[in-house]
This record gives sequence, C-alpha cells and structure tokens, in this order.
Amino acid sequence: MKGSPAMQAPNSKVGPVDLHRVPTGDTLPAALYQLCAQHGWPSAVCTGIGGVADVVLAYYDLTSREYQTFAVPGIVELVALNGNLTSRNGDPFWHLHAVVADATGRTWGGHLMSCTVALTIELAVWPIARVRTRTAHEPLGLYLLDDPADE
Repeated sequence: MKGSPAMQAPNSKVGPVDLHRVPTGDTLPAALYQLCAQHGWPSAVCTGIGGVADVVLAYYDLTSREYQTFAVPGIVELVALNGNLTSRNGDPFWHLHAVVADATGRTWGGHLMSCTVALTIELAVWPIARVRTRTAHEPLGLYLLDDPADE
C-alpha cells in the first residue's frame, strides 16, 4: 500500500536498529541525549521498556497552551516508551511519550518529562542520518515536525 506524498519521507533514511540498556540510576531523557551524542546521531526514533521511578508525565493543554505535569508514585513498569529526536531551534530535542503501570495494573500515560531508571530500561534506537527539524506552529503553541520536503 502506498502512502500519500505527504506521508512519505524519502530524505529521512532510518539506519539499522541499535539495542541499548540504560543502567539503574540514570535518568531519561538525559541518557538518550548522551547516547545520541556519543554515536553522532542527529535524529532518531526510539522505543523502550523497563522499570522506572520518579516519573513525571505531562499533557498539553490547548486552552492554556502549556504542558500540565503530574508525578506517578513509586516504582512502576515502563510498559511503552516511544519517541523521536529532532532539532528545535538548533538544539537536540527528544519528544517522548510513555505509559507506565503500577503493581495493580493501573496505568498512566503522557509526554515523558523525566524518570529515573529503577531497574533497567531496554531501548531500541533507529538512527536517522540527517537532522530532522521542528518549527514553532503558532496556532497550537507547539513546535511541530517539519515536512522533509520543506527542509
């Protein structure tokens, strides 16, 4: 099935997957910034699982045009982590979403602002060979991913 031209990204070739373990005590997104800097990856896509604590998630409130943060108590299972590394105003920027679950199966989800690795995090990272950028989109008050055709 072919995607629409707007959905294709011919200039965003993704490299082979790289598997990494983030050790106990490290924090996200700091460990992701360090990993990509070490390998010279200007952009990337990631997914991960693990066990974390000190989790701060957020959702974007369109009315206030601000991220509303909330903390998740205790050590929780990182059941899903997804995100991408782009450039925003010339600086690396990780846009991460996560779902975490406690011992009862209760879940929380949102933008991952920060967390500490309590057990481990196993990451799959797909580097992208060229810098992908974000530009301020005033109607929403957000930095949105640029179309590769416009870059």
